[in-house]
Amino acid sequence: MSIRRCCVGRVADDVSSTASDVEETVPEEFLFDSGGISREDVVKSLKSQQKRGSTFEKELSTLSKIYAHEDCAGELLALARADRAALRMLIPMILNAILYGYKDLRKTTSEASYRRRSNSSNNSDTSLDTTKHLEKDKNTESLETALMRICSDSVDIALNCVFYLQSSLQLAPESEHKIVSLLLQIEAAVLSGLPNKEGETEGQEDDQDVSKISFGRLRDLDRDELKDWMAVQKEGGDFYSAQRDFVTCLTDISRDLFLIEKPERLAALRRELEKLNEFLPRNVYVPVDNKAHRVLRVVPEESFVFSTKERSPYFLTLEVEDFSAVDERKVKQTEDLANRRQGTFDFIAKVEGDDNVDEEGDIDPTLPERATSVDGKLVAEGNENADSEIGFQELWRPKSERLRRSSKYGDNPNWRLTAVIVKARDQLRQEMFAQTLVTEFAHMYKRSRKVDLWVSTYRILATSSTSGFIECIFDAKSIHSIKSSIPTNLGVNTLAEFFKKSFGEPSSSSYKKAMNNFIESMAGYAVVSYILQIKDRHNGNIMLDANGRLVHIDFGFLLSNSPGGNFEFEKAPFKLSNELLAVLGGPDSSNLKKFRKLSRVGYAEACNSSFANKILLMVDMMYQGNESMPCFTRGREYVLTSLKERFLPKKNSKERRRKWDSLVDISIRNWTTKGYDMYQKCFTGIN
Repeated sequence: MSIRRCCVGRVADDVSSTASDVEETVPEEFLFDSGGISREDVVKSLKSQQKRGSTFEKELSTLSKIYAHEDCAGELLALARADRAALRMLIPMILNAILYGYKDLRKTTSEASYRRRSNSSNNSDTSLDTTKHLEKDKNTESLETALMRICSDSVDIALNCVFYLQSSLQLAPESEHKIVSLLLQIEAAVLSGLPNKEGETEGQEDDQDVSKISFGRLRDLDRDELKDWMAVQKEGGDFYSAQRDFVTCLTDISRDLFLIEKPERLAALRRELEKLNEFLPRNVYVPVDNKAHRVLRVVPEESFVFSTKERSPYFLTLEVEDFSAVDERKVKQTEDLANRRQGTFDFIAKVEGDDNVDEEGDIDPTLPERATSVDGKLVAEGNENADSEIGFQELWRPKSERLRRSSKYGDNPNWRLTAVIVKARDQLRQEMFAQTLVTEFAHMYKRSRKVDLWVSTYRILATSSTSGFIECIFDAKSIHSIKSSIPTNLGVNTLAEFFKKSFGEPSSSSYKKAMNNFIESMAGYAVVSYILQIKDRHNGNIMLDANGRLVHIDFGFLLSNSPGGNFEFEKAPFKLSNELLAVLGGPDSSNLKKFRKLSRVGYAEACNSSFANKILLMVDMMYQGNESMPCFTRGREYVLTSLKERFLPKKNSKERRRKWDSLVDISIRNWTTKGYDMYQKCFTGIN
């Protein structure tokens, strides 16, 4: 980024004079816009809008065909080859389409005909099958077969499918038979994947009809090739089983820590992590870390417990080895990391006293549970390795270098220190869905040539209906934590003063760069918060990182629900409190004008019909089977209609920019924002 872009200059208020603003064009047709929000109307609109061009349009086309139950197996396989990260994000929508892509025989045939067909199909006991009146349509079956082929090629995709299905069992008990059936199919696909034909790349379909996979190719292999294939299948199966065991073990620790008295939890955690190191499977990995790697060792002495009234999540530090390129079935081996899965790993809740274990007071007990869930740096508070009297204390890079020097794996050139939040006794499915939508905005900002906005793309993964993993945000602390940890003798009383103390004088290049990051992230989250109606934006749920960026966490309230039993106290379109305004320099500052310009253009970009349609599709495809999620509390029609209206489908770009300016004006020093922050300070201690 150039110095010119880092510097925050004065921006003209006149919307029409900004050359970088979106051109005034008539928007394309929006979904859910003509004839209501019925699936039939949406499918008709989709057929008239399908395009094939950019990667984004291909993703949207694939998603549209899945929604419409059209044949898209080939496109799905192509997406798996081109961008598995994009496919991974769409897994919940794909599985929902498979789970609910059935037609009801009782509605398409007479009752007598249905009974005859049911009775003549087989004489086996189907008393446990509560879905026997449903029949897959051809394209849903083809989609399911394509997904099984992808799972046979990628253990990671298979595991992500398994985790989503496991988290569905409690939310959708009426679909238990279908869910269990898919779980068994995925495991079978991993354990019995097919060898590729000569010259065929992994994941490539056999022919035009991918629903017909021929096992005859096994006969074409000679003895050595067959033995190699069997070895690969065994390794893939071992990898799949080991990773599931590893994930279950970590979440079980969090679950059972809650049964132990608070003063003993940290000792229990570190004791069990030491035990885990003795039984650590080969080649397991952190499921929310996007870099290809394998775990070398967990680091008990740098892991901490978050104590709350209802659960005991913990911050887990790990040493890992990165791979520049990884074949999930042929991960390279290391002699000194033999697979030691000869025994089982059982959590032992009984804990004896340990005088050598640090107190659990390292973690701020006044912080709300969800605010600590991804605030990874909170565990460093009170750490004797703090490198400054104010700010973010020991940053992650110096911490990594310190631990590398003492690690027996530190000489490995691909060594890396990472961390993750492990959580049990909590439902993370909505948070995972919300962060998926936020990540879509991040990708849109990155694609756009007209705006420089930023939001964090950290991952959340629900591994069951009551457990999951949250990727850590390094070198960041909640605003509440920052304000609470500032020593009183430093003369720093406000967030604006902290910003200046941390990043230097306003004339310095470091301050200008941090302020630029602050504005870009604040504008990025303003657009997201308004469109997705993210609420509960108190200072425990907004973080500031060491580069000056804001990061929002905790998405328990969005789309249609709000704190206080949907009282809707937070009336502002997004949070622009007095203290955030003060960091910018006040209501007449050039920084606020830049924020207004960037967020205005970002909103206009978000209202582009292609992006809006993808968000609408993702929300609608997630609804079925997740009706009990709090964000859908007002029902499908309200959620989709109100979401569509915030994209302003009937307006042109100039009208959208004017609308956004009015939203900024409403948000500035909004009395409900001030009142909600006051409530949090008085009743929960969040400052």
